[in-house]
Amino acid sequence: MIRTVLFSLFVIFVGFLLNMFVQSRHRGIESVSEEIVNTSLFENTQVKVYGKSGIEWIVKGKIIEMERDWVKLQEPVFVSNKGETIKADKGILNKSTGLGKLEGNVLLESHDIYIETDVADIDLKNSLISGEGYVYARSEDKTIRGKGYIIHLRPQKVIINKVDTEIR
Repeated sequence: MIRTVLFSLFVIFVGFLLNMFVQSRHRGIESVSEEIVNTSLFENTQVKVYGKSGIEWIVKGKIIEMERDWVKLQEPVFVSNKGETIKADKGILNKSTGLGKLEGNVLLESHDIYIETDVADIDLKNSLISGEGYVYARSEDKTIRGKGYIIHLRPQKVIINKVDTEIR
């Protein structure tokens, strides 16, 4: 009789442990599924950013991770419908607002100007690029180095807060 009671307690204990193990595995699967649903990863793709007059920018990247409205980019290239191109090592962009940040070798090429910096805040819907770091601006006849800048793409206007050097 004691053996039967001990054996029953042993079976109940093993059943309890197995139930805990199965529940812990099930919770792990749910959390991984939530991560997959909330984040998407794409390679060599593009995102269109719409403005007041329709498609204004096409954003391309080697790796794009999308999480709700945010797009994380590796080696992004922004191409506008007016011919401007912005490149960087990495960046993040909100698809709804058109606001974002670019980091590492940020380059802006337009019809008659070439601008380099390390970090830039972007506002694609208002065609603005700004930052507090150093910037190099080159046009056909000038090269200017400064710190702190605001770049209006339409109409094109470059404002450098503190000009260090002007090289002709």
